[in-house]
Amino acid sequence: MRKKKKHSHNRPVETWPAKAADLLAKGHYKEAIEAYKNLLKKEQRAEWHAALAKAYLLRAQALANKDVYKEAAVLWENRANLCDDKELIEQYIYWLIRAGRYGRAAGLLTETSEHLPQTMTRQLQAQFGALLLGGHQEVAAAVQEDAVLLKQYALMKAALKAYYQGDDKATEESLKQISFRSPYRDFRTILKALLLMDSDSSSASQLLEKVPENSPYTHFAQLIRMAGQDSETLLAELSKLSRHEQAFIAHLKGWNKAQLKVISALQTAAKRDNHKALMEVVTAHRQSLGDQYCRQFCLALLPSYPAGMKFYEQAFGLLSTFEKNRIMALSHEQQSNSLRAEKHWRLCVDSLKQYRKKEDNALKGALILRHIVELVEKRGDAFDDDDVPNDLAESLRLDPEDKKSYLKLIQWYKHNDEQKNYNQWVEEAVKQFPKESEVLLIAMEAATGRKAFKKAAGFAKNLLNVDPINVKARQIARSSHISHARKLIKTSKYELARKELELAAQLEKTSKPSGVVQINQALLELQAEGFVKPKTRRRKEQKSAIYATKPKTTSQVVQATELLRKGVQLAGDGMLGQFRAIVESKSQSLEPANILSFLPVLKKDYLPTQQEVLELVNLINAYSEEGLTFLTEAVEQVKVPFQNAVKLDFSQDEMLSVCQCLKKQEHNGLLKTYAEQGLKRWAEHPAFIFYQIYSKAKGTRWHISMPDMDRLKEAAEKAERQGDQRTGMMIMGFLNQIGGGIVPPFFNVPSDDDDFPFDFPFDNDDIDNLEELEIELESLEKMDLENMNPAEVIKIINRLEDMGIEIPDFGFPIPRLPRKKKQKRTKR
Repeated sequence: MRKKKKHSHNRPVETWPAKAADLLAKGHYKEAIEAYKNLLKKEQRAEWHAALAKAYLLRAQALANKDVYKEAAVLWENRANLCDDKELIEQYIYWLIRAGRYGRAAGLLTETSEHLPQTMTRQLQAQFGALLLGGHQEVAAAVQEDAVLLKQYALMKAALKAYYQGDDKATEESLKQISFRSPYRDFRTILKALLLMDSDSSSASQLLEKVPENSPYTHFAQLIRMAGQDSETLLAELSKLSRHEQAFIAHLKGWNKAQLKVISALQTAAKRDNHKALMEVVTAHRQSLGDQYCRQFCLALLPSYPAGMKFYEQAFGLLSTFEKNRIMALSHEQQSNSLRAEKHWRLCVDSLKQYRKKEDNALKGALILRHIVELVEKRGDAFDDDDVPNDLAESLRLDPEDKKSYLKLIQWYKHNDEQKNYNQWVEEAVKQFPKESEVLLIAMEAATGRKAFKKAAGFAKNLLNVDPINVKARQIARSSHISHARKLIKTSKYELARKELELAAQLEKTSKPSGVVQINQALLELQAEGFVKPKTRRRKEQKSAIYATKPKTTSQVVQATELLRKGVQLAGDGMLGQFRAIVESKSQSLEPANILSFLPVLKKDYLPTQQEVLELVNLINAYSEEGLTFLTEAVEQVKVPFQNAVKLDFSQDEMLSVCQCLKKQEHNGLLKTYAEQGLKRWAEHPAFIFYQIYSKAKGTRWHISMPDMDRLKEAAEKAERQGDQRTGMMIMGFLNQIGGGIVPPFFNVPSDDDDFPFDFPFDNDDIDNLEELEIELESLEKMDLENMNPAEVIKIINRLEDMGIEIPDFGFPIPRLPRKKKQKRTKR
C-alpha cells in the first residue's frame, strides 16, 4: 500500500517571524533554529540573528541537561559564529570536558580565564588537575609551561610517588609545598587522610569530610571512606561498585585474591536474599574470615532466620537456653508479634536468674525487663498492665541507676492513683538522684500533694541550688512556705509562721511581688493580736465571749491593716486583690467578710478589665492545683464583677479557657453566662454548646433533655469533623458515662418540654393491695412519657420494679436514683 505523502501547508512569508517567535517561546528550540535560519536566508535582520543565537544557547543547555554534551558543545560553537559575546563560556568548557575534548577545553580556559570569575576558574582548574593525574597529557600540551596547573602537578606526582613507595615523610614534605589555593588542594587532603588511615582513622575520616561535593575528587574520597566502614556495611556497599573500584578498596584493606573470592561469594549470596545460603558461605570460609567473626555474623543472622539454629549448632556448638530464647524473642519482634516476643524475653530473664552471680547477668536482666516494658508501651497497654510496675521495680533491684525506670514507675502509680506506692518510689528516686532537676520537681509535687509543705520547700531549695533560675521550683518553694505558714498559724505558732513567710518573701520577684505574702503576713498579725479569730477557735470561745469586750485597735493592728491593703493592691487590687484576700482568709479558717471589711468596697459600676479576668482564671487554676476545696465559694463572692465582664472582647481561646476553669470549679451559674455569650459570638461552636448544656443540667447527666442530648451528639460529630479532638473527646466522655457508654433507647424520643409535668404521689409509699396498684398504673397511663427527661423515666422504671413489674432488658444497667429519707414522726 502506497504511503500518503505529507503535504506542507504553504504559509505566507508574513507569518514566518510570528511562527518562529512562537516556537522559541514554547521551548521548541530545534524547530525555532530552523525557522530563524530560513528567515535569515530571506533577509538579514539583527533581531533574527539575536533570536537564532538565543535558540542555539537554549537548545545547547537542554541537551546538556540530558548529558548529551558533545551536541551541546557543537551548538554553542554554532552560536559563537553568530556573535562573539562568549555567553556561558564556562559551561561550554565544562561541556567540552564531559565530551572528552580535554585539549580544546584546557586551551580555551587559558585564553578566557581573565574574563571568568575566580571561583569558576579555580573549579575548572581543579577539573584539569584531576585529568592530568588521570594521565590525560593533552591537557599539559594546551597549557603554558609556567602555569600553576603544571608546576603544582610536578609536586603532586612527587607526593604520589613517595606514598606509593611507603615514604610517609617524603610524602608529607611534598604535600607541604602544595598551596591552599592549588588546583590539587582536595587531592592533597585525600592523600593526607590516606597517611592517617592506619594510625588515626577518626582524623582521616574528618579530613575526607572536608572534600566538597562539587570537587572532582568527591567520589574518590567516598571510596576511601567506604573502606573505613565496618565489614557488614562494606560488604553491602561493595556490590554497587565497579570492578576497578572494588580492586581499589581491596588494596586499601590489604585483601588478597582468596579474600576477594570470599567477598564475591558473599555478594552473590546476599543478592539471592537467602539467609541459609549466606550462612553456608560464611561458614564455608571460616579460615579466611576468622572463626570469631563467622560465629558473630551467623549469630546475628539467626533472628531473621531462626530455622538456622540447628545448622549453627552443628557448625559452632550448642546454643544456651538464654540464647535460643533471645533469638526467638528478636525474631517475633521482627514479625511485629510483641506478645510472643515478651514470652521469650521473660524466659531469658528466668535463665539469667539461675546464674545470678555471673558477671553482667544482673544488668542483662534489668535491660531485658525494661525492654519488655517498652514493648507494652508500644502496644498502648502500659497503664493497664500490672506487670509493668513489677518489671520496672525488679529492673531497679538489679540495676538501681536507671533514672528513666524510676520516672516510669512513678508515673504508673500516679496514673493508677496508688498514692502509697507513688510516694514510696518518689522517695527512692530522690535517694538515688538527689541532685536531678526532673526528680526533685516530682518530689516537690508529691510532697505538696500530701500537704508535706516543709518537705516540699526542702526539695525546692535543693533544686534551686542545682538550677537557680528554675521558675517552677521557685513558685512551688514559695507556695510551700506559705502553705506551711498557714498550718503553723492554725496552731498559733506565730513566730515560726513569720519565719516561713519571710522565706516565701525572699522567693518573690522584687520587681513584681504577688501580694500573697503580704496578705498572709497581715492575717497572721491580726490573729496574733486577737483582733480576728478562726471559725473553729471562735466556736470554742463563743460562750465565754458573750460578755467579752471587742479587742482594742492597737498600732500593730493598724500596721497589719495597712499591710493587708498593700498586699491586695500588689495582688492586682479590684476583683483580683479581693479574691486573693478571700482565698487566703478561708485558707486560715477566717471569715472572708470580716477581712473584706478592712478593704475599700468595690464601686457599684466597677468593671474588671479583660486582663484582670484572665489573671483571675490563672489564679483560680493555680489555687486548684494546690488542692484547695472551697474555690467555688470564693468565686461566688466575686460573682458580680466576674459576670459583668462577660461582654468584654475576649478571643475565642480566652473565652474557652474561662469556661473550662468555671466547669472545673462547678460554678454552673457563671459557666452558663459565659457559654451563652460564647454562642452569641461563635454560633454553634461545639465546646460552647457543651458548656451551656452542662451548666444548665448542673453537671448531672440524667437531667439533660432529649433535644439537648441530640445537640450534644451533633456538637461532638462537628468537633470531630473540624479536627477538634479535645472537644470531641470531652463531649463523648460525658455522654459515655450514661448507661456505661450506651445511649438508652428513650434518648432518641423527641421532646419539646424539659420540665416534668407533675410530682409523683407515690414515691415511697408501700402498695398494700391491688386497688392501689391499679390507681398507680392508671396514673402512669396518663403521663406524657415522650416529653420526659431521662431522670424522670428512670424514676418511673425504678417505681415499676418496686411494684414487682418485670422490666425488659435494655442492654445496660438502669441506675437507682437516691431515695428521700422518711421523716421521723414526732410524738405529740
